[in-house]
Amino acid sequence: MKPGNTVCIVISDVTRAWQRMSIYLPHIVKELNDAGVKDKDIRFLSALDTTASTRRKSTRNCSDPTY
Repeated sequence: MKPGNTVCIVISDVTRAWQRMSIYLPHIVKELNDAGVKDKDIRFLSALDTTASTRRKSTRNCSDPTY
């Protein structure tokens, strides 16, 4: 990675809460920042559950440590 690069991190929805992205995602972002990638150049793509009953919950921010 180098300054000016754009990065996309794919994250799962809340139906995969066992992954605890709130624990490891900040470390990934820090590594990217340390390599010169600015926050504005980091994108997150959320994989959403297609089950209707969980679709609304799926839009919660999985990187939020309170979820």
